[in-house]
Amino acid sequence: MENNLFEKKLHYKMYKKGKAWVYAGIAVFSLGIGLSQTNVQVC
Repeated sequence: MENNLFEKKLHYKMYKKGKAWVYAGIAVFSLGIGLSQTNVQVC
């Protein structure tokens, strides 16, 4: 539980520093790469 609180605080501080667009961009890019690597077959 203590570790979970630390992660939330760290996440809050990242956005507090005004670099939200950097972290959001990395998250979107990573999600796009992850989705492009999946193979979905439609019959």
